[in-house]
Amino acid sequence: MSRTNATSNILNVLATTAQDQADRLRNAAWDAVTEDPRLSVGGSTDYSASNTNHRAAVTGTPAGTINVSWAVANGPGATGDIRTVTIKAVQLNSAAQLARGVSITLVIAKN
Repeated sequence: MSRTNATSNILNVLATTAQDQADRLRNAAWDAVTEDPRLSVGGSTDYSASNTNHRAAVTGTPAGTINVSWAVANGPGATGDIRTVTIKAVQLNSAAQLARGVSITLVIAKN
C-alpha cells in the first residue's frame, strides 16, 4: 500500500507542477506587439531537446527535481491567434512506472 501512496504523491506533484507551468504560460505576454519567447511556436515535450525557451527545471518539490518541457503549435484554426500548448512534467531519475511523467494540453488565445 505504501508504494501506491508514494506513486500517487509523486503523480500529484507532477500534475501540480505541470498546471503551475500552464498558469505561467497562460499569463505570459502575447499580443499584437509582444510575444513571450516561451509561447513561440516550437519546442518539444522531450526535456533533452535544445530549445531552452520551452523547458524548465523545478527544484525543491516534495518529489525532488521536476523537468518540465512544452511544445507550442499554431491552432486550432488558421487565424494565428490561437496556440495549443502541450506540457510534460517528469521527475528527475524517476522510477520506471513514472518515466513518462504527466502531460497536459491547453489552448492559449492572443490578448
